[in-house]
Amino acid sequence: MDDHRARKNTTPIRLVCVDGLPVWTSADETAYVCYEPVGTPTTTLLSAGGEFDTGGTACLHEALTVTRTPQTERTLVDLAHITLAGTAFVYELLAAHSQPGRLVLIGPLTHPVRILFALCPGASDLFLVALDKGFRI
Repeated sequence: MDDHRARKNTTPIRLVCVDGLPVWTSADETAYVCYEPVGTPTTTLLSAGGEFDTGGTACLHEALTVTRTPQTERTLVDLAHITLAGTAFVYELLAAHSQPGRLVLIGPLTHPVRILFALCPGASDLFLVALDKGFRI
C-alpha cells in the first residue's frame, strides 16, 4: 500500500469548475469526479466517471479529501459512469471507508467495477451499495 500511496501523490490532477461546481480530473482527462450539491451539509455526493487506474484514482482521492469534512456524515459516490477500475481504485475506496462517516456507493455498478470487486473477495462486502441516486439521503 505504501507503493500505491507514493505513486498517487506524484500524479497530477486538475480542478475545474463546470456550472460553478468543482470537477476534479486526471491529468490526462480520462477520469473525473464531480461534486453535486444535495441540499444538506452532512451529505456529500460525488459522481465519478472514466478510467480509474493509478492515474485516475488521484482525482478521486483529492475529491474525497476536499469534500469530507468533520460535519460530513455520509459520502455518496456514484460509480455508474466508470469505464475502467484498477486495484488502486479499490485501495482508495477502502481508505475512504476507514475514515469517519458513512461511505455509500451508488450504482448501477458498471461491468469493470463488478469485475474488480469479484477479484477482491470481501472488499465489496464492506460497502453499502445503493442501486441509484434515489437512495434516501
